Amino acid sequence: KEGKGRSPNVNCAAGWKGKVEGEGAKDEGNEEKCEKDEKYEKNRKNENKSLKNKEKEDKIQQEKERRRMLWLSIDQKVIDLEAKARLEKERAAEKEKERAQKLASQKERRR
Repeated sequence: KEGKGRSPNVNCAAGWKGKVEGEGAKDEGNEEKCEKDEKYEKNRKNENKSLKNKEKEDKIQQEKERRRMLWLSIDQKVIDLEAKARLEKERAAEKEKERAQKLASQKERRR
């Protein structure tokens, strides 16, 4: 199973660093390959980190937007309720005015 189905830096892990002494462990090409593999791994890890950070940031932004929309809908409900209450007050005032006019006209008729 040498080198098959393993990560790209298999030579690095088992190679020239001396972790495992074996065939080709200290070949000249392994040092260069190892450096490339380390850079590849480092880049891959950094990309994964930045991707995860971006996903976290996206989730945070989505949550902020959801909350903002929730507050907007609550504000709109408050505005609607205030408008409804104002209308009801105006109608009640109109009805009271009409009732007062009817009473006044009834008093006029009686005289």
